Amino acid sequence: SSVCDFPFCCGCLGNLRFGLSTVLLENVSGYRGNSPVGRLCQKIGEDHRRPFSRQAIAAIAETTFRQCDIFAKDLEAFARHAKRSTVSVDDVKLVARRSTALSIHIQNKSDELTQEHMSLKKKTTAKRKNTETEEESRE
Repeated sequence: SSVCDFPFCCGCLGNLRFGLSTVLLENVSGYRGNSPVGRLCQKIGEDHRRPFSRQAIAAIAETTFRQCDIFAKDLEAFARHAKRSTVSVDDVKLVARRSTALSIHIQNKSDELTQEHMSLKKKTTAKRKNTETEEESRE
């Protein structure tokens, strides 16, 4: 018997006779296009005129779930190793290092966010200077 209603949250599936893919297959068959993996598979299948079977969607969902679990554990370990309680962008870059495409995507997003942050910082600083100048001229 499982500890929780959602078997992925506590790892209670490990003691069951059926694996994660069986549970995912049961879930996917009920709402094939409603899970994020199901919707993505459905879109790709439509684009290429080759629908995905429920078993394929379940296998992709299981692999995705397991990879996300590995990423989460790695992120926590990297932050803990650096004696931080918060995951940083550098931790995310470390997790993505094994996949060239993912690493490039993460680096581009990081650069984009840094640029946005810097431009907002410049605008805030400029507004402060303008406000101070206006106040001084009024006095």
